[in-house]
Amino acid sequence: MSNKQQIQKLRDNAELAQAAYGYFHFIGKEFKDKKDEQGNLLTITHTGILDLTYKGCKVKDTGLIFDDELKGDFAPLQAQNFFEKYDLLIHQPNTESGFSATLFQNKESKEYTLAIRSTEMFSKDMWITDLQLVAGVLPNQYKDMLLFYYQCIGKIPFFVDKDSMPQDRKSQEYKLWKKLYNRNEKCRPYITESLLKDSKANPTQDNFTPPINSTTKLTITGHSLGGCLAQLFALSFARYDTGDRGIIHEVYTYNSPGARKLKPYENKDMRALYPQAYENLMANYYFHKDKNEGIDIGIPTYHIETRHNEKANKYYIGSPIALLGEDIAGLYVMVNNKKFWKSHLITHLTRYLYLFEYLLSPINQNGQWNWDIDNLNRFIAPIKKLMKKLKMIAKEVKKKKTYLKLGVKLHCLAYFLILFLSQEIVYFSVRYLQKDSMRIHK
Repeated sequence: MSNKQQIQKLRDNAELAQAAYGYFHFIGKEFKDKKDEQGNLLTITHTGILDLTYKGCKVKDTGLIFDDELKGDFAPLQAQNFFEKYDLLIHQPNTESGFSATLFQNKESKEYTLAIRSTEMFSKDMWITDLQLVAGVLPNQYKDMLLFYYQCIGKIPFFVDKDSMPQDRKSQEYKLWKKLYNRNEKCRPYITESLLKDSKANPTQDNFTPPINSTTKLTITGHSLGGCLAQLFALSFARYDTGDRGIIHEVYTYNSPGARKLKPYENKDMRALYPQAYENLMANYYFHKDKNEGIDIGIPTYHIETRHNEKANKYYIGSPIALLGEDIAGLYVMVNNKKFWKSHLITHLTRYLYLFEYLLSPINQNGQWNWDIDNLNRFIAPIKKLMKKLKMIAKEVKKKKTYLKLGVKLHCLAYFLILFLSQEIVYFSVRYLQKDSMRIHK
């Protein structure tokens, strides 16, 4: 695999992790105040959910006090291209614990990806789940992640009615029924119509066609908390002590805390509902505890982290969240970001990977060069410094108020000139840089 192909995979899975933030359960609803030329309220589409054009727009008749507006941060063309490449199959909006995830399928390769959302500010994620990770214990969202997977494979229904209520209110079956029944209105999942025998009926077990089964290989991706849960998913469906990869195809984490040493707690409900997954998690925990290190069993696992300067050493601080816990065995990729306070964001990380892939495009066409991420990080560093100086000049012009329009025009001209000339700069600068293969540090 070439460096360009590797960067494309890192970028694609970063974009999937970014898409996991989308409020896809609003698909089909109407905007509260967005109208077409005839004065009719616009209907929300897949692309509209992710499109930053509609960021902050209110959704009509959600029944919610909070989280009733869109928060997409994809560029319009990026959102359109995304859904030309992927099918959205099932989306679970925020559950009682704050868990949310989306199951996607690549239209061309037919591969499935489970993208797990990260922390939302000022939510249960922030006050409960993240504190659990700091304390080194298994987060509450782990149970909801397993429940969502078992629903996707058809073992547990997405919808239950009152008539199916178990008689024994002390039983484990009743606890599960009550949990699912309460979700009917509060956090009903979005399921694409092709998976429902009757698209107008509720997604009961009889009306639902599972897109995957218990043997389907999955790629797991997530940013921050989502990346930690992705690691827990791998620890639940692969056996690191026996080398069995199970259903795990690949794992991608972006600025995520480690999960290898999160201590599982004894839970009878989880043992009863998800016996194999829970047994695997317990076995992997004690196996890694005895070994005191991550063990590579051949699962392609990538931990992508950002740093805000060019000097990476043992004292560097990039994304502080990524310093929590210990990761499962994998390869580490460091990507430079421009500001410390933005170094954790998935949006900026995705954009940098897009830029890296773009910079490699003219080089790989003639097959002469094959840059690694270290060289790309070094290349964009002076461009970032130049852009910083141009922004400072623009601010000074703005303060003086004179020549304001000229200053803005010069700023924009310089920006687009750099982008236009970047391919040529790369071509003439590449001979001064190393031609090593991608150096990803274990």
